Amino acid sequence: MIHRRSPPRSAGRSRLILAVLGAVVAGSTALAAALAPPPLVLPVVSVLSVAVAALIAAVAWAAGVRWQGEEITAWDVVGAFTLVGCAAAMLTQNEPALEYFIAPKSR
Repeated sequence: MIHRRSPPRSAGRSRLILAVLGAVVAGSTALAAALAPPPLVLPVVSVLSVAVAALIAAVAWAAGVRWQGEEITAWDVVGAFTLVGCAAAMLTQNEPALEYFIAPKSR
């Protein structure tokens, strides 16, 4: 007979917190991308994704979150945000972003 462990009582609360955190991060990233000029959308998404990954990693490390588990851990979320940030950085074209920051010499 296989005995399955019942989830801890706080599992529902932690899932709710994770869902709210994901919605806030996705919403803020979408808002920043919508407000950024077109040449800077991918760089903004890249920087925000890596910054969020660093923030979650710092919180997970300080809280002593385990690296492995039967469910998705905070470290899995950190890896996903890092992957999105690196992918956005690789797809970024440098020339249009640089031209946005270079001011014309005379007007």
